[in-house]
Amino acid sequence: MTSALVRSWRAATVISIGAARESATSPAGRVVFVGSACILTAAPVLLILLGAAEAPTSPDSTATQSLWSALAPSLVAAALLLLISRNAQPLSPGYGGGREALVGQCAALCVLALLTPGLMTLAVASGMPAYPLYHLVKLALLLLAAVLVVGGALGHRFAELVPVGSVERLWRPVGRARWLMPLPAVVIFTYLAALSPLAPRWQVPSDVGAAFIVVAAGLTFVTANLLEEFFYRVLLQTRLEQLLGAWPGVLAGAVLFTLSHVPVQLSGDPALALPEAVAYHGAFGLFTGLLWMRYRNFWLLLVVHTAVNTLPLVVAGLGELRV
Repeated sequence: MTSALVRSWRAATVISIGAARESATSPAGRVVFVGSACILTAAPVLLILLGAAEAPTSPDSTATQSLWSALAPSLVAAALLLLISRNAQPLSPGYGGGREALVGQCAALCVLALLTPGLMTLAVASGMPAYPLYHLVKLALLLLAAVLVVGGALGHRFAELVPVGSVERLWRPVGRARWLMPLPAVVIFTYLAALSPLAPRWQVPSDVGAAFIVVAAGLTFVTANLLEEFFYRVLLQTRLEQLLGAWPGVLAGAVLFTLSHVPVQLSGDPALALPEAVAYHGAFGLFTGLLWMRYRNFWLLLVVHTAVNTLPLVVAGLGELRV
């Protein structure tokens, strides 16, 4: 299994490097691309070498997930997506502002992306409960602060706040290809991540009711599925693509996305929280970043994030209620 894991990760990295050769043209883009690729590759290799290829799925659960089951769905789906879209060009980010404003917005968003896990890590390390604090911090920084900082710099012009060509195209992607072409990869990922034997088996306390499951699933959907995709892919990655190039933007966005999960991994071995966050969530960040870069379909991002975050919780909760 270890050798298969290494081969799968190596194959995905090689494919990504080949696809990125033309897009990482600037010196800064090349540095970011190589650095991000090394980080995403080194983390799972380190865990394998340390024999720590299993980690907790949530701070409030004793359930664990193997590294292989975390990597395989995203790597398989990303490879399929690359195969499907091998002749497609990355869609233009559509950002119309000047370079100076773009650099400032990227810097501000990156600070927020680092500040969120930083504050949460300090809070959890000091003994504070992870939830609902985690939800509140993400809403405050990744939504309110991000929109205020970026929107304020743009004079509150929403069409530029979400730079994908037009507001209409964010909420209603134009063209059937943007729905149908990536659909096989989305379906494969959903099956592998949520319904197959690889899917983690979440544990729900036996004394919870349907109301708890509905509230927990709803909070997860809003603060993780919806909010994370809006911030890390729509706001942050789109601008990083414009600034650095398509693939450097995807990989840098994936690395920053993984850091938001460091507080989650603190429920295991704190010394391994950082490499576990990168290893367990890096492939998913790569897959969703590639999906956004190629097709700019926000709804499909919600589908795959719901498949990995909310669907297992609902399945586990329904199973517990039936018992």
